Amino acid sequence: MPDLTADTFPALARAVAADSPLADGPPAVLEMTSQTVRAALAKGAPHLPSAYHKYLRQLDTHVDKLTTKPFVGQGRSLISSVAQLDPEGPVAGDVRRFLAVTGDVFRTFQTALTRAHDDLALIEKTPPLVEFRPYAQLGPFTLTADSVGMLIANRTAVVSLPSAYRQHPVLWGTLAHETGGHDVIHAVPGLIDEMQTKGFAALSKTPLSSDPAKRDAGQRHGLLWSYWMNEAAADVFGTLFLGPSYCLGFCTLMAALLPDMPGHGLSIPALRTSTVFDKTRMLDTHPTDILRIGLAQGALSVMPGLSDAAKARHITLLNEIAAVAAQGVTEVHIRGSLYTELDFNPVQQSLDETNPLQDMMDMARSVGAFVAATRFDALGGRAIAELLSWTDHHDTAAAQIADRLAAGHPLAGFGRPALLIAGATLAAFREPQTYGSFSQAIELALDAAFASDPIWGSGTHCHKHW
Repeated sequence: MPDLTADTFPALARAVAADSPLADGPPAVLEMTSQTVRAALAKGAPHLPSAYHKYLRQLDTHVDKLTTKPFVGQGRSLISSVAQLDPEGPVAGDVRRFLAVTGDVFRTFQTALTRAHDDLALIEKTPPLVEFRPYAQLGPFTLTADSVGMLIANRTAVVSLPSAYRQHPVLWGTLAHETGGHDVIHAVPGLIDEMQTKGFAALSKTPLSSDPAKRDAGQRHGLLWSYWMNEAAADVFGTLFLGPSYCLGFCTLMAALLPDMPGHGLSIPALRTSTVFDKTRMLDTHPTDILRIGLAQGALSVMPGLSDAAKARHITLLNEIAAVAAQGVTEVHIRGSLYTELDFNPVQQSLDETNPLQDMMDMARSVGAFVAATRFDALGGRAIAELLSWTDHHDTAAAQIADRLAAGHPLAGFGRPALLIAGATLAAFREPQTYGSFSQAIELALDAAFASDPIWGSGTHCHKHW
């Protein structure tokens, strides 16, 4: 497979935008009344593996709570994670493919973490459940195991994708961020807190001043990245799992979405170069879009299984994409308030500053390398890149998958689900005009993966009366 270039980036972003990734789709919005919810659960429950029996019991116990106003949004996602398993439902096949990918991502990280730290007590034991949401406003998200535990006293995460993504698994690279990132990070006790505190220290270099007005640039930027750490670390974990394909997919999706998102007015293939407060005056918890390319570059730079030549090739490609996506902008503007915790102590800071884009990209690269290569106590004194990382072997396998897709060859059994997504992203980047035609081959391969899944393919399901 020939080296990729940024030349195809605009065309691929336009092709994705033409498929209306913000459009509504099935299933219909679930009516959150006790009667409707119990009927929906009854249809999906017989198709839920026994590994999720306790989750199902807790859902049943908490139906009345989940259908009350403060909990309806999250409750609908939890209920849908079972209801959408109904084989007569409009998204059943897509849900099975979705589960094949999330299961693969979660188990791979779980195996790596427990192999390195035998007595590591993961909060989440089983792979996440999933749902497709009829509307796209919130984008992909995950209800992490700890947040679900506070709702229904069971720690099973739920990952959500917009319905418009259903028939385009080429876009599913974001699952490495949700499942390989958020779900895994929050399954390890104390990991995100340690990342925030050590990340601040690495950027600040000096102790935090108690007076926000006296904090120097290093302290302010340390607080900013501590505030962003949850999302930044998820990007790094996604890169460790999918290699450069993670960032290629993210950039393409965001460039396709932004022109239709309120308040941005950017044209394809731009990425945002500023982060400004929302109506609450709080900054977005995600790093500025363009800086997320730097995070991926930093992670790639410290991967022990990647050759120097491969690192240079990937980082150069991402530099080219960043240049195209910046569209001539040379500064990053940050304005708004943040709230974070350092050593479990609350810290607030207001920001209104403009910095050179190159300086901010360098900072993002250092954060990406920090997350990947730092040895954390929560991981038994190991670095995540030592436990799980993209390698030259993965590069070769993803390129072979891309070649098979381009040649129209079947993919079933040719690679684990997440690697199929990585290869499909490369193929789409190489031939943007045909990216939609790859979906059927990926779907067939994911169907086969679901059938052989150690949980979902076991045939051991909850009793219909649960």
